[in-house]
Amino acid sequence: MTTKEINLTSSDTSQIYGDLLKENIHMKLVLEKFSKLKTTKELFMFFEIFLTYTEREEFIKRFRIMHELINGKKTQREIARDLKVSIANVSRGSNVLKTLGKSRRAIFIDLFKD
Repeated sequence: MTTKEINLTSSDTSQIYGDLLKENIHMKLVLEKFSKLKTTKELFMFFEIFLTYTEREEFIKRFRIMHELINGKKTQREIARDLKVSIANVSRGSNVLKTLGKSRRAIFIDLFKD
């Protein structure tokens, strides 16, 4: 399946996360504010203010793990070695991808695909 075959609208995304956001008003507020950030500079400032250096580094590692898994060019062991993370962290990311439904997986593919 290619990303060109899937056309997600904002209503698709709303349907996917709607019930979860109703249950967590604080997450909804954070996401609403986060979505107002439009430039890389604004996003950087947000991460710099709200996350410690260590939290930012961990976030980046998780992002890179998901990127590598989606692109599928390396084995899990190669990803762990190259990113200097445990195989458990890579396996956790792989397991998350396996549990995603078609619409949610499409969002990740669009975000992480080279």
